[in-house]
Amino acid sequence: IRMDPDGNNTIVKMSKSATNRGTRHEYQTQGTTNWIIGLSDSDHYGGCGGNEFVISEDFTNPVFHIEPGGNIGIGTASPSKKLQVDFTGVDSGFRLNNTGTSGTHKNEIEFNLSPTGDASYTHGTIGYHAGDSWDDTKFVQEILNGGVTQTIAENHRGNTWRWYTGGVERLAITSTGIISGSAV
Repeated sequence: IRMDPDGNNTIVKMSKSATNRGTRHEYQTQGTTNWIIGLSDSDHYGGCGGNEFVISEDFTNPVFHIEPGGNIGIGTASPSKKLQVDFTGVDSGFRLNNTGTSGTHKNEIEFNLSPTGDASYTHGTIGYHAGDSWDDTKFVQEILNGGVTQTIAENHRGNTWRWYTGGVERLAITSTGIISGSAV
């Protein structure tokens, strides 16, 4: 370990001699390691190449993992996508939390595909929209079609699920199981 001043900053550098050697910071409580942050050791860490950034409790089971190419894994040592989250158990999943107290709030996952690199090119969203009143609250899936946002499915207040095509409701299922729909 060494500290190098670069004129404006001091840089702490930790080097390793090979990919089968790790470089890490260990955070301990009374001599017991609680968390490890560093570069992986290919001899001890889940089949990795030895250059991955890792946050772990024991350096064998990753909590957070970044591949040299940029793929990020949460709960996995081998993410195959830009973000891969693996979890087990009954009480697992994602949480999007919006703590606003007034007005319309949205918790959404947005899907974009842009061959030109334009980040504003949205294909669709799935999420929860909370309006000013309980009547305005819904779970919704929307797509952008020809510059117009169209709702595909929604559920108002946990009562009725509605599905749409071309902006027209085609199917509804009420909370009591009654199904209604229209022909295309």
